[in-house]
Amino acid sequence: MANYPDEHGFPTPQDDFAASNPFASPTAQEADGYVTPPGEPLNPWISMWTKPRETVRQQLETDPQQYVLLLAILGGVAGAFDDANFMEGELMERLATLVGYIFGGAIGGVVWLYLFGWLVGMSGRAMGGVANAASVRTALAWSNIPMIWMLPLTLAIATTMAVMGADAFMDELRRVQDGVNVFDVSMLPIWFFALAAVYLVVWIWQIVISCKAVGEAHEFSAWGGLAALVLATLAVVAAVLVLVLVVVGILGAFGVGFF
Repeated sequence: MANYPDEHGFPTPQDDFAASNPFASPTAQEADGYVTPPGEPLNPWISMWTKPRETVRQQLETDPQQYVLLLAILGGVAGAFDDANFMEGELMERLATLVGYIFGGAIGGVVWLYLFGWLVGMSGRAMGGVANAASVRTALAWSNIPMIWMLPLTLAIATTMAVMGADAFMDELRRVQDGVNVFDVSMLPIWFFALAAVYLVVWIWQIVISCKAVGEAHEFSAWGGLAALVLATLAVVAAVLVLVLVVVGILGAFGVGFF
């Protein structure tokens, strides 16, 4: 059966393939070849938390490009604060570094969305999925919603840490043992561990949402979405390793050593 694009430019799934696809969603409701969420239109900023498949399908059928770049920028900023390098140096240096994290995260979020979206699109189609790169970008962009919701808190914490600096922050953990300064993590307040637990839960849920969203874009199950994400991630890791080996080989040819 031919697989022609519909009025939105997306390929329509084949009926015979849908019946035999091992990754097909068992709960999908099909209408005109698509999984269509019933009822009133969803607010994607909220529904993505609990109805990722229906939300992604709604966005793909209405306006696939809606807020995609904004979501990529906000998601990139939310993921930029993985370390505390902005706590070092003088106050103005720390604030400048913090601003650099924000702008760097915004640019990196867009670049990552296009690169990773392309890879997830290819890996999914290799497993029988139907989504093109644009559809996968829509799914991945809206999957940033959990961490975007945490972004105001993340920025507040990062700004406070940048203003305080490393010395003021670490003073709370420093104690003297046998004449040597050591850091005692047990002295951290209970709210710190509670906050870390919240971030961990949100991060795990974002992974679950991403699997469901990618699965919906490719029109197979969340497990299929997970497989597509894993294959794309392995491709990125392999590319980085090859690049590192090439750079090391070139520098080694010029007598530059690392060990």
